[in-house]
Formats: sequence, structure tokens, C-alpha cells
Amino acid sequence: MKKVVLIGGGNMASALLGGWKKKSLINDAWVIEPREDQRRWLIDHHKVHAVAQASDAPLNEADFWVLAVKPQMALTALLQLPKPRADLPVISVMAGVRLETLQAHLSDHPLWIRAMPNTPALVQAGITGLYATPNVPLAVRQATESLFRAVGRVIWCDTESQLDGVTALSGSGPGFVFYMMEAFLEAARELELPANVVDDLVKGTFAGAIALAQHSDEAPGLLRARVTSPGGTTEAGIRTLDSAQVSEHIQAAILKAAHRARQIGDDFSRAT
Repeated sequence: MKKVVLIGGGNMASALLGGWKKKSLINDAWVIEPREDQRRWLIDHHKVHAVAQASDAPLNEADFWVLAVKPQMALTALLQLPKPRADLPVISVMAGVRLETLQAHLSDHPLWIRAMPNTPALVQAGITGLYATPNVPLAVRQATESLFRAVGRVIWCDTESQLDGVTALSGSGPGFVFYMMEAFLEAARELELPANVVDDLVKGTFAGAIALAQHSDEAPGLLRARVTSPGGTTEAGIRTLDSAQVSEHIQAAILKAAHRARQIGDDFSRAT
């Protein structure tokens, strides 16, 4: 049971709170959130303390701080914070913002962890990439891992730079999947399928394909080949995708997202 202070009360903070409460991992939570309507919602929905300013929260009584603001708001948030206790771990879930930059704003605080969860954490089906500075003790790493396992799976990165790849692949990844789902839905309308079944068909197709991939030891390419009969309907569709270089464009989108994550870190470093 932990006491946690979240700096920022948006969707990711809400997802984390939901998972922590469900798993009984915390017994007290404070959220620093400038928007009054969002504070009211957090209080009503999660039964937490929500305040507008850092000075109104018991920051140095906490077991963890979680920086959950958008990168463009990070500097404003950091300027409000006092120096944390030396034994108080600070977790950042901000995309792209590097620890060396954050450390410079909190007087070279030693216990830093970066986390990159994704939006399926809202339904406890997320996956989080974690990186901790070398001086973070094993017990703190384990406690951090338990916090993020409450909203899904966890992987540890060997270097902080790997988190840019995690950000692109799993952080932005759900957006790319939803983009493809939109295309499926548009095609279904063109096919004049009944509106009352289209949503189930599309979501069921994606969910079923993922379930099959998760329960199989075979690579996605082999699974695709098994459903692609020569001269059949799937082959006709795959040929169209190949001719439009869809695979290459998806790869380019992921690499562009990773580049943007690095760019955010560079921009934030220059701004500070």
C-alpha cells in the first residue's frame, strides 16, 4: 500500500489510478491538476485528493511521485515542485523527455524512472516500457513494476534511448491500429453491410487476429500465409496492399513517431 502524488490528472493518470485502486496497491493518492472540471471528475470517480497547485499537496510525504503532464506543460509543472526527498522515487510518463533534463530541474535527484505506458491501460490491457537509472535500488524497481503491472504488461529497457522506440511502437501503436480499423469500417460501408453488425465484425476481426497471434508460436507472416490461399480473396487484397507499399508506409510511420519522440526530448532540453 503506497501514498502516491501524480503531477497531472489526464487520461493516463486516470488509467493508472483505476488500476492501482482495483489492485489495492495504494491507500492514498493526491493529484495536482489545474483544470477544475477534471479535479472534480477525479474526486468523484477515483475518490482521490485533487488540488490545483503543488503547494497544496503533501509532496514529500509520498512514496512515489508520478509526472503525468504533457511534455509541453512539463516545465511549468517542474517549476512548481520542491526538491524531493533523497529516497523518494520520481516516475516520469512523459513521452520523449529525457531524465538528464528532468534531473537538472530537481537538483540532480538520484531516483528516477521513466515509464511509457499506452492507452489500453485504461482497460488494464496496456503495455509499459520502463527504464531506471542505475542507482535505483531493486526494491524500488520491483515496486514500480507492480504499479504498472496493475494496468497491463511490463517490459524493462536496457537503455533510456530504447524508450523512443517503445513510444513509437506501443505508445503510438494503438493510434495506428485505430486508423486501420477506421479503414475497415469505411470499406464495410462501401460493401453496404448492415450497420448493426459492422462494428462487431470489425472489432471481432481485430480481436480474433490478435488472440490467434498471442496463442500461436508462429510468426505473423506465417499466420498470414495460412489464410492467404493462392488465387483467393485474401491474396487479392494482399496484392493491393503490396502494390500500394502499405507495409513500408506503416514502418515509416513508426520510425517517424520514434524520431518525433527524440525531437520532443531535444526541444525540451533546449527550452530549459
